[in-house]
Amino acid sequence: GKVPPVEGVDVASGATVSSNAIINAVNEAAANNTVEAPAEEEAIAEPIEGITVEASGLTGKFPVTVSFNDDGSVKAVTVGESDSANDVSFLAIANTEAFLSQFIGKVPPVEGVDVASGATVSSNAIINAVNEAYASVQ
Repeated sequence: GKVPPVEGVDVASGATVSSNAIINAVNEAAANNTVEAPAEEEAIAEPIEGITVEASGLTGKFPVTVSFNDDGSVKAVTVGESDSANDVSFLAIANTEAFLSQFIGKVPPVEGVDVASGATVSSNAIINAVNEAYASVQ
């Protein structure tokens, strides 16, 4: 979270030279940084009609709306905003087409969904919300 040039980092005891080398490398990398950050996958924003369940994320709660096909399989899933600013980055990872498309066509209880790396708590909260929504219509 520090903005280079990095200063005031406590060096590892017994590894002063190596610690300073890491600090210097971070500062050099920052000075030479010409690579743009990769574009984040666009989050799913279009609301759907369905059953909304409140899910608990890393530090807050957020709505998960699920619609089902006539055969009980998942038609669509959307995730709303969290009531905690601390969940925003995790939900940005979990609320992507790549993650949410894993639910489409599955008949709950949903299992075998690859959780979004870096968003395990939010991912599992979404999986649980989909299963809870399905249980409410059965």
